[in-house]
Amino acid sequence: MAYDHQPESETMKSKKWSYLATPLFAALLLSSCVGNASTADSEEAVSTTGSVEAVSLRMASALDPSHPHIRCGAEPLAEWLNDEGTGIQLTVFPSSQLGSDQEATEQVARGDLDLNITTFSTLSQYYAPLSVLDAAFVVRDSEHLQAVLDGEIGKTLTQAVLDESGIRLLGAPLFGSRHVTSNAPVTGPESLSGVKMRAIDEPLFLANARVLGANPTPIPIAELYLALQQGVVDAQENPVPTIASFDFMSVQSHLSLTNHVTMSLAWVVNDQVFSKLTTEQQASLQAGVDLFSEKIRECVEADTEKYLEEWRADPKITVIEADEIDRDAFESIAKAVLPTEFSEEWGDLYQRIGAIK
Repeated sequence: MAYDHQPESETMKSKKWSYLATPLFAALLLSSCVGNASTADSEEAVSTTGSVEAVSLRMASALDPSHPHIRCGAEPLAEWLNDEGTGIQLTVFPSSQLGSDQEATEQVARGDLDLNITTFSTLSQYYAPLSVLDAAFVVRDSEHLQAVLDGEIGKTLTQAVLDESGIRLLGAPLFGSRHVTSNAPVTGPESLSGVKMRAIDEPLFLANARVLGANPTPIPIAELYLALQQGVVDAQENPVPTIASFDFMSVQSHLSLTNHVTMSLAWVVNDQVFSKLTTEQQASLQAGVDLFSEKIRECVEADTEKYLEEWRADPKITVIEADEIDRDAFESIAKAVLPTEFSEEWGDLYQRIGAIK
């Protein structure tokens, strides 16, 4: 997540983030059990609640417990599943307790772990075109991103990764818009020339950093605070809620609202784990993810507004507003470079996504 995503993971009250609840996509999710080898014995039925066998599931994330995906999503989901008497006992392991985002995603593919919160770029190791969803300037905003995920492209990509890896997408809650923090203003690509900027250790995120003008330096998010504090890197980029949850602004003086990537995170489950649940448990798990995907969106939007207001009022922090940034310069470089650099993975997908209204 590496999402921020490790991934590592990028707006104010808008329509429901519930594309996965549509009948067509629900049918897609509940069909075609693809077979990778799998599930650990500890994930088998352990007790009985009424007539429903209870199963214990583990969910990993690289995110801090205060992040909206954990605070407003994973942890409340675990409580909801228990309260609803679904027979699912979900335990959440945030803060990379079960390994980095890449490691946790590989564990899900093997069946050694049940669920993970990851990035589409991390999933692209199983189906390369998925990384386009995290590319700089591929989408305009969160509504555009939703339209992509809800449409033919999103459905085709997520079905493909299921077929290739046995990893099933349950939801894609909003992560937010990524912005740059640093110790100097960032107003255009020249501002980041020669700057060591932390990037998620995935080809797409490294390329995103380069088109911004920076020198990308891969560092796990769990180590990033110390790296910024000690000057190992001079900048990083993440959505506002992630910046806040890891307290990066206490070791950075400037926040530049570059808004260069708007992204969701992928909530994934090993398909054999999912197929071993009863039909009712599958429906309950999917319903819970749909419900808390919307809660996460609300929290991301609220946290973004809250922290921006706090930082704008903090004399130790300088916020470079969007209208002070030459975003067109960043965007023109990204659109010229990225589709060419990833031509084999994406083909014309970058342009096709940009054309979606």
